Amino acid sequence: MQLPRALPDESLFSRICRHLTLSGLNKNQYLINFFGTERISVHPYLTSWITKISSFSHESTEELLRSQTLAPLFAHYLPRYKSVILNPSSTAQQLTRFCQLSTFREKERLKIKYCVKCVEHDIRHYGVAYWHCFHQIPGVDACYKHKLWLEHKDLAARNHVAVGFLPPISGKVYGCTSLAAEFAEYAVNKIYTLRAGMSSETPDYTATLKAKGFLTKAGRVHRIPLAEQLYNLTEQIMHSSRSLGPETAEHYKYWAPILAGNLNQHPLKHLILDFFLLTKAETKSISIQHASPTDDGSEKRCCELLKLGFSMAEIARQTGRSRCFVKSVALRHQIPVNLRPKKITEAIRTKVVRLAFKGFHRQAIAQQLRISVGSVEFIISTTPGLVEYRKRCKAESMCRRYKCQIIRFLRNNPKACRAEIKKICGAAYFWLYQHDCGWLEDVSPSPLIPKRSGRVDWIQRDRMLSEKVTDILSRENSVRSRTELDRMLGAHSWLISKKHKLPETMLVLSKFGFGLELD
Repeated sequence: MQLPRALPDESLFSRICRHLTLSGLNKNQYLINFFGTERISVHPYLTSWITKISSFSHESTEELLRSQTLAPLFAHYLPRYKSVILNPSSTAQQLTRFCQLSTFREKERLKIKYCVKCVEHDIRHYGVAYWHCFHQIPGVDACYKHKLWLEHKDLAARNHVAVGFLPPISGKVYGCTSLAAEFAEYAVNKIYTLRAGMSSETPDYTATLKAKGFLTKAGRVHRIPLAEQLYNLTEQIMHSSRSLGPETAEHYKYWAPILAGNLNQHPLKHLILDFFLLTKAETKSISIQHASPTDDGSEKRCCELLKLGFSMAEIARQTGRSRCFVKSVALRHQIPVNLRPKKITEAIRTKVVRLAFKGFHRQAIAQQLRISVGSVEFIISTTPGLVEYRKRCKAESMCRRYKCQIIRFLRNNPKACRAEIKKICGAAYFWLYQHDCGWLEDVSPSPLIPKRSGRVDWIQRDRMLSEKVTDILSRENSVRSRTELDRMLGAHSWLISKKHKLPETMLVLSKFGFGLELD
């Protein structure tokens, strides 16, 4: 049950998908036979269980790990966790944690990528389409060979592998920017270098930043121009992975850790910064003189269409650029964007306000109108007087409900005291005590007058105890102390602490040989 031999630049994930398709087994049977358990997820570019997989292939664990996954890239840029990432026995949970996949920007949705032209080439030359390892580099959205944007495909649920889960034959072709193709080629060459073991030192950006003029004489970074130029670069090289890059041109916090010397960062940050510092002197689009981010006139065309009132989607179709690029142009030139709401129309807003005035809960309104609860809250909060009106209605409703609860309890328990009301109807009692104390005082029963207990008649108690002590000592010969005798009388400590008030009892004890020295 050997894995099929690897095709050029085929990922280990792709070989497993092809093997599953050719095996004739369903997914659960295959996972049990191959891995020994069906509760496993196969990552598209950081495959775990390498030791187990190598026993079913012609390659060694090191060859599988270095040539068919992106582990060398993550190990190089995360040197602190290099031993775990390059360990063939590392689990999927360990790789996800130490490669920072679960924390990087907290927005990356795991998908698998492919190039339409690469699929056609693979079918023509190898008879099958497969997943390329270089296409899965995080943040790289272009194919460096064909200069096209990569297509994104959702992974199969849970295990990520499925029968026939290979790149589709048909698909749309979108040309990418020249800078995106250059960045993809740079990332691929970097991985080739790392796989060959030619780059083992961690990068040092201080000298390069100083040579490029991004450091002051005191050694501090020119944050504003650097963050702006890096943001313009990411706008051109990213197509569907914009959530992985900086949010705005002022988002210097995105680059701060890596520039401060914390090199254990996601590889995408290193690749972008390396590529920027390498190509800045030659590439006009990212020069320090705040030039136009494109050299094909698309930004000027976007400005013209925005001023004419076209929507961002229409401008993106006409210019061939992404909606993110069009929006960034609008923000940069302070042009209002014509965004037509798809859900929150004026009719929906009117219905929300009407239902809110009637007292419906915001979640019920959202379910009825099929919008989010946050949208309902936003409409309510922006309607003058509606929030105060709903607060007043809620307080009056709670007041009526709690009053009814207390009245019903008193009707069913006419002899109940205030303590019982607090115990049974605690929430209602204390809410009304805080908000309507006068009404609560009027309906509550009158407080009970405490009964005082009379004074103790020690003469009578002394007579009673003397008789009991005489009876006990005449029957029991094993009593040796007043303390033991007091326990037999009920452990009231009368014979010890109140002995000066019990003369007759003390006389009986002395007759039976119980002196004060015995205690």
